[in-house]
Amino acid sequence: MTHIDQLKNVIQRSSELSKRGDDRQALKLLDDSLLEAIREHRGRWVRILSRHAAVISESIGDLDLVRHYFEQALTVDPNDPVGLYGVADVLFRQGKTATAKQYAAKCYSVSKQRGQEQDRILLASIAERWPELGNG
Repeated sequence: MTHIDQLKNVIQRSSELSKRGDDRQALKLLDDSLLEAIREHRGRWVRILSRHAAVISESIGDLDLVRHYFEQALTVDPNDPVGLYGVADVLFRQGKTATAKQYAAKCYSVSKQRGQEQDRILLASIAERWPELGNG
């Protein structure tokens, strides 16, 4: 099995576990794979697996876990716009608006600079919640 097949397998298995309502087992599988990806210095995998774990954590309503997984993605790429926006969103929903705005501002700056389609979507989301960031 190739490395990419292993990644696909973990995503598929964790998705199936989550669909069956076994979210904690899905997250354990992802955590084990994240540890391996970190050990092997596979930054892209860490971002992919962390985002997937954040989605599962969101589905069970655990904002602290959602934040944990987005922050984990930021450890391998501190300028990951999805990770930055994910942390900003969670902090905002937890009432930590000043810190949320700091993450949103960094996300805005990185996304504006990159200018890819995904970045335009993030910029629109930031402008909706923090309109003052687009005017600065």
